[in-house]
Amino acid sequence: MKPSFTLTYGIAYALEMPPYELNGKQVELVDSSDNQVSFKSYITQRETAALNGSNYDPTLGYALVRNVGSGLKYPYNPFYGQFSPRASIAWNPARNSGILGSLFGDRKTVIRAGYGRIYGRINGVNQVLVPLLGPGMLQAVTCQGPNLQGQCLGTAQVTPANAFRIGIDGNVAPLPVASTTLAQPYYPGGTNPNAGDATALDPNYRPNRTDNGTVSVQRQLSGRMTMEAGYIGRISRDDFMEINLDAVPYMTTLGGRPSRRPTPSCTWRCAEPRILAQPRCRRRPRHRLSSKRL
Repeated sequence: MKPSFTLTYGIAYALEMPPYELNGKQVELVDSSDNQVSFKSYITQRETAALNGSNYDPTLGYALVRNVGSGLKYPYNPFYGQFSPRASIAWNPARNSGILGSLFGDRKTVIRAGYGRIYGRINGVNQVLVPLLGPGMLQAVTCQGPNLQGQCLGTAQVTPANAFRIGIDGNVAPLPVASTTLAQPYYPGGTNPNAGDATALDPNYRPNRTDNGTVSVQRQLSGRMTMEAGYIGRISRDDFMEINLDAVPYMTTLGGRPSRRPTPSCTWRCAEPRILAQPRCRRRPRHRLSSKRL
């Protein structure tokens, strides 16, 4: 722009569409109305209930993308806003008299500043494997109380005299055959097989971004010495994290007053940061929602 002033600017754009399975064999976490579960909405309602001394504990299930609502194509919403503007300036002031002349000198100072937004990349393992390995597509079968006749009698129905022992009574466990069809939505627990450590992607899953800024001042003190001071700042948004939807709300209150201990409706067994928690008072799946919203 001028011999003493330079402006550099530009913008970049990227579009990363969600991968999808041609036959719709990707699993979504849904509520009892067959709507996708958003982490932000879920955790807001859970917090509100905890602050009022109650418990938000909706029924959660799983459905294939084409069976969610009126039918979906992608396991999460495409993000079209990956615009990355960048701009920087460099100024070399010419001052040879007065206070500014003593401060900056004649072409002996350079003031620089810049800003840029940078988007990260989505982990391919999460965006591809998580929707493919949900309950239904990855269906576990269990046999409680197997006996010598290959029957599953249930809890506390076998004795050491008639219990099936792998390797002694055979090398093939008497597991039931996995169902070839599942109701949509599919709700694990109860009369249905458990889901284990189920995972799902948040509908608003997107790349993380950073807003970066820098300001610096460089001053020549002599022909052999230069001094420079600067600042570099970064603000990060939408970083990936795994959220345990079954975690006990720490802000639970009792009668409108904070209590020393949370008062959940079940006994919990928790571990962080991965979802390893499941209520023991009823048969219910464990859920992990991968979210990008902070």
